[in-house]
Amino acid sequence: MNNNNHKTMKNFAKSSLVATVVTGLLTLTACQGESSTQSQAEQSVAAIPTPAYSELLSVKGGQAQPFNNGWLVSSEKQGLLWMNDTDSAQAKLWLQGDFTLLATDKNLVVTYDRRSDRVQPILVKQNEAFPVSQLPKRDFEINWLCLQPRAADKLTYLWLGGEHGKAEQWLLSNGSELKPKLVRQLSVPVGSLDCAYQAETDSLFVTEQNAGIWQYPAQPQAATETKLFLSKPDNDITSLFSINGQLLYQTEKGEIYDGNSPIALIKGEEVERFSAKQTPDQLELVSFDDETDSYRFASVKSSITADKPTDTLPEIPAWVESDTSDRSGDTMDDPAIWVHPTEPEKSLVLGAQKRWGLMVFDMQGNEVQSIATGRINNIDIRQSVNINGKNHDIAAASLRDGDKLAVYDIVADGKVSQLAVLDTEHSDIYGMCLYYDNKDLYAFTNEKSGKTIQYKIEWQGLKPSINKVRTLSVPTQVEGCVANDATGDLYIGEEDVGVWHFNAGANTSNKGKLILKVDGDQLADDVEGLALYHGKDTTYLVVSSQGNDSYVIYDAKAPYQYKGRFRIGTNFGKGIDGSSETDGLAVTSKAVGTGAWQQGMIAVQDGRNRLPDGNQVFKWVPWSEIERLLKK
Repeated sequence: MNNNNHKTMKNFAKSSLVATVVTGLLTLTACQGESSTQSQAEQSVAAIPTPAYSELLSVKGGQAQPFNNGWLVSSEKQGLLWMNDTDSAQAKLWLQGDFTLLATDKNLVVTYDRRSDRVQPILVKQNEAFPVSQLPKRDFEINWLCLQPRAADKLTYLWLGGEHGKAEQWLLSNGSELKPKLVRQLSVPVGSLDCAYQAETDSLFVTEQNAGIWQYPAQPQAATETKLFLSKPDNDITSLFSINGQLLYQTEKGEIYDGNSPIALIKGEEVERFSAKQTPDQLELVSFDDETDSYRFASVKSSITADKPTDTLPEIPAWVESDTSDRSGDTMDDPAIWVHPTEPEKSLVLGAQKRWGLMVFDMQGNEVQSIATGRINNIDIRQSVNINGKNHDIAAASLRDGDKLAVYDIVADGKVSQLAVLDTEHSDIYGMCLYYDNKDLYAFTNEKSGKTIQYKIEWQGLKPSINKVRTLSVPTQVEGCVANDATGDLYIGEEDVGVWHFNAGANTSNKGKLILKVDGDQLADDVEGLALYHGKDTTYLVVSSQGNDSYVIYDAKAPYQYKGRFRIGTNFGKGIDGSSETDGLAVTSKAVGTGAWQQGMIAVQDGRNRLPDGNQVFKWVPWSEIERLLKK
């Protein structure tokens, strides 16, 4: 397989960089009456450094990439060729085939097989190629691809795209095995020509010739949004390459830029793609000219130093994914955890389906029950509530249909039954949470105005009613809240501002204090779900930081010390994605199973379900995984 395949190399004399372009290398025709702006632009182009280059001819290729201290080169005639010395006249056949596009990363190579019109992943072992199963044929023409090795989850993804406005993100590898699986689909500008992944910002860049270069968040759970990274109307950019946090681009004339700064000109008739790699004092470049079917290799004296990553949040793989919502759109909201009294592995997760009612899941994520209460939003549970001398497990939920409070009973085998739907004084009920002081059960219900009402739940047998105790308020919209039964602390999330502390006791002051502020980084609005984890030595306050798809942990007592934060990410082995745009969350410190589940768990709503795109779900993770993170 590793036969030598000598290729003709046309070597040009090597020389130092010159400051101007050799006459005839780039010709700009002057017109009568041209403006001084045009003249300045021509002088600027003429000043691009023009290194000498060597050329690999008659390859009929497409793309080259750094590989194994040399270059891997695609060829429609021979396959993949490896070169370790561009001054040499030799190129070694690495894998026979008919290939065009190319991306490389450590022990992984991805190319495009023209014969099958499918993407071909290749594992590399001891520098030898081991092709694996090709990706399924796509319903669009693939014109570009790039790999996305992520440090946060230690997984490698692949982006595919074409000129007709379609792109896809695929999960590929965990470093030792390949399990290709579609993550999500993305709309990109019609006419998109090339892509580049930038690890330092976890971003995908796509170029097209109408507007310029577009930037997309590439985190698998990120929002589908974009911004114009570099405005270049009516440009002739054909290719991109990211190196050490800097995005380089090349025009069809062979001009290579770092932003608006020219790096080099490797002249060509129709230059389509280029790649680069940094040596201690040189930036090595290779461009492919489609007009002449040749690769051109050059180097310039340049040092692009590595940027530090701008997003370093650790990711904990999701362990369980619930069954999906039966409807598309924003349908799931808040979970609550019910712990089985004698068999922890039979515990349940109750979830708000805010279009029609309550969903109940077992610990494997299977839906086992549903109750069509109406548009419930937030839900909470208290177990072992003394009602007329008997212990009961009670759940309650805010019901937006008619501004009511729904109350449920959960019996020992986990069966949930609706007890009542009760009127409140709210005009737009939103969130809620429960508080049990070991004598009486209370419900805190709130609305978007910032008002929270504390109700005492009273009982006639198992028939509940509510009586207003007092009113609390913060300046703007609230939703998430949680109460500490042991200490009487109440925490309320003001979505755009932060977290407030109040006393939960019925006869205490109604004045609160803002204890945690939104800063756009550690805590990014909206502040959504709040929950408490009661450990052996401390209690943690867990906050859904929706604005950056993360979960932040604080001490639950003053001065509310920050303990850490994390995201829930992709589980490669189970083939499930992480969570994002989380509304509600719940935690428990009680065992919900054996092994890793003995320290409890966190359950969260997933606003953007992927791998592949789908309706919303809940995800959960054993708390032992979070504890491991906190100890680092």
